[in-house]
Order: sequence, then C-alpha cells, then structure tokens
Amino acid sequence: MKKIFIGFLILGLSLSGLGLSLPQPSVAQAQIQQAELLKLKRLQQQAYQQNQEGQPKQAISTLQQALLIARQNSLKEIEASILFIIGGIYSLSHKTSKALEYYDQALPIYRAVNDKMGEVSTLKIIAHHYSIVEQPQKALKYYTQALFIIREIKNRKEEAKTLNNIASVYFSIDEPQKALEYYTQSLPIFREVNNRKGEAETLNEIASVYSRIDQPKRALEYYTQSLLIFRGVKGQKEEAITLYGMGKLYFQIGQLQEALEYFRQGLFSFKIVNNQQGEAQVLLSIGEVYSRLGQPEKSLESYNQALAILRQANEETVEDEIQNGEAILQKMGEAIILHRISMTYTDMNQLQKALEYNTQALLINRAMKFRKGEAITLSSMGVFYSYVSQLQKALEYYNQALSVCRAIKDRQEEAKVLSNIGVLYTDIGQPQKALKYYNQALPIYRVANDPHRGVTLSNIGSIYAGMNQLQKALEHYNQALSISRAIKDRNGEAMKLNKIGWVYYKTGQLQTVLEYYNQALPIFREVQNRRDEAASLYNLAILERSRGNLEAALQHIDDAINIIETTRTEIVSQEFRTSYFTSQRAYYDFYIDLLMQLHKQQPSKGFNARALEKSERARARSLIDLLRESQADIRQGVDPKLLEQEKNLQFQFNALEKRRLELGSKTPTKAQITSFEREYDTLLSQDRDLETQIRSKSPRYAALTQPKPLTIAEIQQQVLDNNTVLLEYSLGKERSYLWAVTQSGIISYELPKQSEIEAATNKFLNIVQDSNAKLSDISRTGTPLSQMLLGPVAQQLGQKRLLVVSDGALQYLPFAALPAPKGSQFLLSEHEIINLPSASTLATLRQELNGRKPAPKTVAVFADPVFSPTDERVGQRKGRTSASNKPTQGSVSAESFSVQTLRDASQKAGMNFEALPGTRREAEAILQLLPANTKMQALDFEANKTKVLDSNLSQYRIVHFATHGILNTTRPELSAVVLSLVDPKGRPENGFLRLRIVA
Repeated sequence: MKKIFIGFLILGLSLSGLGLSLPQPSVAQAQIQQAELLKLKRLQQQAYQQNQEGQPKQAISTLQQALLIARQNSLKEIEASILFIIGGIYSLSHKTSKALEYYDQALPIYRAVNDKMGEVSTLKIIAHHYSIVEQPQKALKYYTQALFIIREIKNRKEEAKTLNNIASVYFSIDEPQKALEYYTQSLPIFREVNNRKGEAETLNEIASVYSRIDQPKRALEYYTQSLLIFRGVKGQKEEAITLYGMGKLYFQIGQLQEALEYFRQGLFSFKIVNNQQGEAQVLLSIGEVYSRLGQPEKSLESYNQALAILRQANEETVEDEIQNGEAILQKMGEAIILHRISMTYTDMNQLQKALEYNTQALLINRAMKFRKGEAITLSSMGVFYSYVSQLQKALEYYNQALSVCRAIKDRQEEAKVLSNIGVLYTDIGQPQKALKYYNQALPIYRVANDPHRGVTLSNIGSIYAGMNQLQKALEHYNQALSISRAIKDRNGEAMKLNKIGWVYYKTGQLQTVLEYYNQALPIFREVQNRRDEAASLYNLAILERSRGNLEAALQHIDDAINIIETTRTEIVSQEFRTSYFTSQRAYYDFYIDLLMQLHKQQPSKGFNARALEKSERARARSLIDLLRESQADIRQGVDPKLLEQEKNLQFQFNALEKRRLELGSKTPTKAQITSFEREYDTLLSQDRDLETQIRSKSPRYAALTQPKPLTIAEIQQQVLDNNTVLLEYSLGKERSYLWAVTQSGIISYELPKQSEIEAATNKFLNIVQDSNAKLSDISRTGTPLSQMLLGPVAQQLGQKRLLVVSDGALQYLPFAALPAPKGSQFLLSEHEIINLPSASTLATLRQELNGRKPAPKTVAVFADPVFSPTDERVGQRKGRTSASNKPTQGSVSAESFSVQTLRDASQKAGMNFEALPGTRREAEAILQLLPANTKMQALDFEANKTKVLDSNLSQYRIVHFATHGILNTTRPELSAVVLSLVDPKGRPENGFLRLRIVA
C-alpha cells in the first residue's frame, strides 16, 4: 500500500481505476447459449458507462443483474470479478463496510477456482480497507496472507509492493523499526526488477522512518538518493513530493530557511504538473514555517492561498463525485488549513476570528468523518474556551478530543490534549491533578521525539513554581527553552523566558528578572502575539512596582490594558466578550492599586481620579454595550433569513416552556429532566451563535463605535447633582478603595483588604437573612461593617442621595439595611440609596431617554406572587399537602419540576421561594399615593409572567417588581425575576421572567 500525499487521507482507488473488465468464459463455459454471453457483455458495458458518468448506484444495480446471470450459469470467475468490482464502487462511495462485504464474498470464490492473482488482489484490497478504518492488526493479517501467496508464485514485483504495504501499516501504528525492517526487504527487490520508480518511492519511505526516529542525517541521505532517481526518470510529481519531504525534515530539525527553500522548489514542481492538492499542502507548510518564524501575516497569506486553491477545486467537483478519493482529500485539506488559520488568529489574540475558522474546520471534519481532524479541532475549541475563561466548556471539548484520540490510537495528539487539560487544571487551582495529566503526556512526547514536549516541560515547571519548588521549576523551564530555541520556535522561546523571569522574581533577583522580561517582550511583538505581549507588560509592571519605579510600571500596565481593550472590541459574541473581559480583571485591579499608590505619593496629581476612571472601565461593560445596541436597532439591514431563524428559535423556546409544564404535571423522572435541560442548553447555544451572526452581519452594528466609560468630569456633569454623592468601591487582595464623588470634587479612601470586607459582609448577610434575627442583632453585626465601608466618608454624606457602585461581595449587600456610620438610625432613614452597576450605566440610560416622550401613566406594580400549591391562597385552602400527594421515589413532583432548574440557581444564591406578604403592604402603600387612572396593580395570582408580557408596560414610567430575584453567576441566562409559579387551582405555571426576556 502506497501512502497518498502527506498529511491528508489514504485511499487507493479511483473511478478511472475500475475498468469493469470481466474475464472471458473458459472453453468449458463456452457452451452457454450465445444470448446469455451477449447479455453479460451488454450489462458489463452498461455498468461501465454508468460508472464513468458518476452513477454508482445505477452501475451496482446493473452489475447485480450480471451477477445473477453468472451465478445461474456457474460462471465462478466472472462471479468473483463482479463481486470485486461492486466492492470497488462501494469503496469509492466511501461505504467501507459494504465494500468489505463484497470483497469477502469474492475471496473464497477466487480460492475455489485457484485464481492466485485474484486472491492476492482481494486480500490486499481488504487489508487496505482495514487500514483506512484504523484496524491495523486486521490489515496486517490480510497483507501477510497475500505476501505468502505472492512468494509462492514468485512474483517479485508484487512482493516488493506488498512489503511496502506492510511497512506502511507498521509506520502508521508508530512502530518505525518494524516499518524499516520491511522497507529494507523491498528496496533490493525493486532494484532487482529494475523498478526505478518503486525504488525511489521506497527510499522516500525509509527517509520518513529515519525522520520519525530522529535520525535526520540518515533521512537526508535517502531523500537525496530518491531525488536523483526521480529526476532521472522525469517523475515530476514524485520529485515534488520528495522536495516537500526534505522541506519537512529541515522544518523538523529547526533549519527553517532551508525548509523554506525546499518547500518553494516543491511548490514550483507541483505547479508544473498542475497538482493543486500538492500546491495547497506545500503552501500550508510554508505558512507553518512563517508561523514558527513569528511572521503571522505571511503565514496567513500562505494559508489563504492554499485555502483558495482547495476551495476552487471543491467547487469544480460534481456533487455526485463528492465521495471520491480526490474530493475527500480536498475537503480534508480545507479543514486542516482552516484550523491552521484559526491557530494563527489565536496567537494574534483575534479570538472571534479564531473561533469562526475553527468551527468551520470542525464541521468539515465531522461531515467527512475525519476523526484525527475532529480531535485536533475539538482540542482547539477547548483552548479557545480556556482563553475566554469558560473552563467547564473547555474541559468538555478536551474530553471529547481525548475520547477521539484514544479511539483512533493517535498517541501524539492524545499527548497534546492531555497537556491542555493539565493547563486547565492549573488555571482552576488543582496543581496535583494538572501534574497527573502532564506526566501522562510527557512519555508519549519522548517516544515520538515531539517538540511539543517543551510545552509540557514548561507547564510542569509552572506547577513547581506554584508549589515554591523553584529549582525544579527552573530545571524544567530551561529544558523547555532549549527545545524552543533548537526548533526556532520564537513564540515558545518568549513564553519560557517570561516564566524563567517570574521564578527569579520570586527569589528576589530583580535585575535578572528584568533581563529575561526584556528578552521576551520584543519577541512577542515580533511574532504579533498580542495576548502574551499584554501578559509580558503586566509582568514588567509588577516588577517595576517592586523596584519602586511606579511611573515605569504605570506605562507598562497602560500598554497592557490598551491591548485588552482592543481585543475585547474585536470579539462579536457578547458572551465571549464578557467572559474574556472578566478573565482580565487582575490587570485592572493592579492598575487601580498602582494609581492609588501614586496618589499616596503625589496627592495633588489627580491619580485617584484616574483610578476611579479605570474602575469604571472595568465595570458593567457588557450592559453598556447592550444598551448602545438597543438604541442602534442592530437588526435593521440584517439578512431576513437570520431574523426568521431568530423568530423560529423564540417559538422553540416557547414550545419548550410549554412542554416543561406538561411534563411537570406527570411527575417526570430525573433522567427525563436531564434530557429536557440538555435540549434547553442546545437551543440556548444555537441562540447565542445566531446572535453572534446577526451582530457580525449587521450594518448598524459595524457602524457602532464602542461606548467609552465616563471620565470624572463627565460623571460630575451627567450623573450627579448638588444633592447626590457617588460612592464607588473596588476590592483588592492587599487593600481596597472607596471613591466619594460630588459635583465639586473627589475624595478617595483606602479600606481593608477584600478578605476582611467579605468576611464582615457575609456575617451581616447571614443575620439579615435569618427570619428570627432581631433589630439589635442586625445593628450589632452591621455597625462594624458600616464603619468599615462608610465611616471614612461619613462627614461627606449629610442627608444626600447615595449612588452606590459595589464590587465583589458588596454587590449582594443591602446598603439600606446598614446602620448609619454616625447615629442610631439605619442608613435608609437618612438617605435615598440607589445601587448601580457603574456610573457610566446611568449616564447611558439617561442618553437613551433623551428625546423620548414621557409615558402617560405612573407605575405598574407586581407584588406578593404565589409560589407554591401549599400557599393558603390556592383554592382558599390552608395547610400543607397530605402524605399521599408526595412524589414517589425516583420521580419529581409536578410543582417541583416546573421550578427545579431555577430553584437550583436560587439555592446557590442562598434564597428560598417563600411567600412575601410584606411586598403586598409595600405595593398598597405605593398605590395609595396615586390617582386610579395612573397606576396598575397585579397581586397574588395576577402577579404572573403572562400579565407582564401581555400588559402594555410602555405606558408606565415605573414598573415595580416586589418579589424574589435570582442571580446565577455560572449560567447568567437562568437569572430571573420570580413571579407566580402556580395558578388559583395550584397547577404549575412558568413564572420565571428570565434575563433573555427582560433584555
């Protein structure tokens, strides 16, 4: 079996190779009626014509008729040949199991009639197919049987070919020494029979083996011999393949300029013979060289040329021929190139583009059932989701990739996935688990001499650094650095330099740290790795602060933040933009702290104002984006098909909610609920993808300028008045900060570190949520917290309105329930308190209201909903359900299923769906203040989702919800306002006003 061109897929048949030529009947069979023979000949010609015209189904149907005649007349040789040919057609249609079925029928017939060459051909084609479907042991079994017969009949030429087939299988299962053993048997035979082309091809294969076992000089010797032969016999295509192989060899050993030279020669040769697939493959490799050299723009140029060539070839492929070998190779090549483009955009920190290209590659790999390609792209999806801090989703993709790698026994790709999983566990603070995965990957890399070993060594070094075993960390980092430099991996080199610098930082050798960081940063810029350039700048900022050079640190962190802001704006998906930005919060925290330290040194320079502005840049950015989009009406001008898909998805969501309630009334099992929630997740994923498509193709979205958070001057002008104070908090690991801003000025304060504030906050929240707590308990635990948070600014507050922008655990804190920092009253009795996600959000909302006609009515109130069938308002019945109404084991009650998913979310937030009678009194007090024609009330069962959606709430200036709310930080889409969950008869209804509806 000869390996078809490097890197794609192995197929040994072509349409033109099936001549459909049936053997002539023997003398004994010549007694058959002439009509039967003529019929067989006619059917043979018809099948041949159908096959040539790309009608395999019709050709098989015709051959089935011929097969019946052959069997009726005991024409065994012809029967076997027809079976063989049908198998070939199924093979070309990519239906391997059907092909094998017919080959298996042909084989005993060839044996019965003692047709040795027919038997050999069938054994070899069966072996070939087992090799394709990755059953190498079966392939070896059939090839060995064929070799025995070939040697028996002394067919030396066929013996050499079969020895190569066996060698190729051993090479594919990573047994290079066994492969070498068979290739060295075939080589003298090819020379004996004077098959110069076969000799040269075998020399190439031997070179590939020596390249695999890290003997590049021996490999180069064999490539040089084969190149001379191909040039002598004018084998232009084979010469191109050899040049390509030599280029790959030089690439492997890190001689990149030599690799480029051979690739360019190979490209020229492929163009001469008009081999588009070869051109695309060489361009792909040229792109990899430029990637290694740190020239991503040139890399993308080569990849895009390769992609254009293959796509043009695919467009010229007739639909009926999509399953033939060449078309499959072209699609596989397209997927590989798309993945390479994705990786390049990832390195350039253009994450949205990276995701788009990798998604295209994954779809092709799955459609074509190319498992290796599927594993690679699944692993890349994991990398992407790791970058945007969706670690659970990343782990799901890694595990899918690992499963595929193990199924196809691809050890090298398995090692890469194992290493990536190790990185993920490092990120979530499980170093021992990470080390377990790294130690599984490392020996696989060593066996294959894979340069990715350097990445894993570096990752292990990071584990030891985190465990403060600094000498072990340095040993691993230096090994990894040597590998990166040996293969001229500039990006990898810079990453290792950064890590070595960090180890020296922990040992206090600051001048040495600076030397390593200053080596790494220009390399990151050279290779245009924006993500790691930002990380390098961040490290330099930390270093300079440690050395007391606060101004230099400020310049570095400012440059890093600019990269993050640019990257953020390039991500179209709102979900990914949010998660990416959240993952970069440490940069902003450092920046704020640095500015406040500068303020302490130079209080008149306005550094505290700059710190507040950076705090605003880190807050509520996604909400501000959404508000700006709502003003722009980004759906205007979008392809109507996309909008129709969006509408259909909404119908599906509604139908799903209806089914939720119907299923809930039948006490479903936990398995049914799990299945239902999986369906919900699928719809949600489709909805997110569609939203991203709409944004990316919206003319209005493209024209949007990204909203910028407010400056101090703008906050004072657009947000504050004489009677309002903005209190904005920022919690930090070492210290926290509070800014108090009025129309006339800004004062800042240093507060205790985050852990102290959170401990006091949680203690207070536990008391507030305890229904048995007394006011004295609340005052006792709240007073120290109030002194901590408000004491420093107490003199500035007076009786003013407070705009509170919280951070971390403070976002859960009801400031109104805190005791005033001075006096015995609660804060609510002295101040109007408004909680905001950021000051910029309020300004954006006000801008949206500019020019809008005021609503004619005042307020719509939704309060005191009914959450449970045990509520006394249901059927005017008091008390709880009897034991007979409890759910049976293994099922979930109707009431509980309708709220289960969001109830889980509420429990994580420490909430229960208990009745809220106090909200009724609150609502009635509000409504008594207003004339009847300016208000609407919805209490009890009327406080339901249907009422909210059916009412024309745009008529009211204020919509007041007095009920439970759920904030789900892990699945934000499940955040909700909770309205009535049962109707007057106690039947469940969907009362969750989810974030997607509110938005």
